[in-house]
Amino acid sequence: MTSSALLATTRTITKLVPTPKPTSALAHVDRSLPLLSQLGIVLWVAVFVLYPSWVQTTLGIFACYVIDDGKGPYAEHQQVGESSGREAGTGCNW
Repeated sequence: MTSSALLATTRTITKLVPTPKPTSALAHVDRSLPLLSQLGIVLWVAVFVLYPSWVQTTLGIFACYVIDDGKGPYAEHQQVGESSGREAGTGCNW
């Protein structure tokens, strides 16, 4: 592709993509906030969206695992009972 064809394509695309009106809120934010503040807003939105999966993954370490099954030579001395389940407030359902 030659540079003139690339320039013509760029001009065509620029005409097709609507430019934001100066009165729109996004255009105002883009003009009035510095880049660092805009990136901070993007970070907060990303954390808000991703937080549930992070919490679920982190709390997954407290999932139910069978440690003492009541079998073996010293079954009467096995004292570890049920721990909390995958969801807060529920026990293990065996």
